[in-house]
Amino acid sequence: NMSLSEIFKLDISERIKTLNELLIKLEKEPGNGSTAYYDDAMREAHSLKGAARIVNNTEIQNLAHMMEEILEVTRKNNGLNSDYVDLFLENLDAILEMSDAFVKGRSHSIDVEDLLTRLGEAKEGRFREKKGIAPHASTSQVDCGESDRKVTEKVNNSSDKRRESKKFSSKGTGV
Repeated sequence: NMSLSEIFKLDISERIKTLNELLIKLEKEPGNGSTAYYDDAMREAHSLKGAARIVNNTEIQNLAHMMEEILEVTRKNNGLNSDYVDLFLENLDAILEMSDAFVKGRSHSIDVEDLLTRLGEAKEGRFREKKGIAPHASTSQVDCGESDRKVTEKVNNSSDKRRESKKFSSKGTGV
């Protein structure tokens, strides 16, 4: 028989895998038909939150709740862009690491407060990398000068590589 924490870990892993796939679809196919993807993604985020609540893991519960709220905002504004997707993928990686540590009875290395703050900023359309970096508006909302365009292109290219790497690593690890 599996323990509740083992069932939790399995459930979290499956939901994260599904959310990764849905986020990629939402980013690649905005608009037409994306309502079903949003519904599915919100349902998965809500289920992550519920699973965390069952095992009394408020950190994962709060991260999943914030993700659910941002999905609702972006669905209304039809605005899920690469900034959101990158932050969501980081959030899901954090939840996966936290759930693994939880099941093993270890502490984790995730700065939950910083991640929650960045998710809160993203809900308002502001983004930053990690602690200590000032928030900025989404690149889709910013008109950059010519020199900044080269930096933005480089960042976007590395985000695309990270996303492809995530997609590949998710398949290979059973996540």
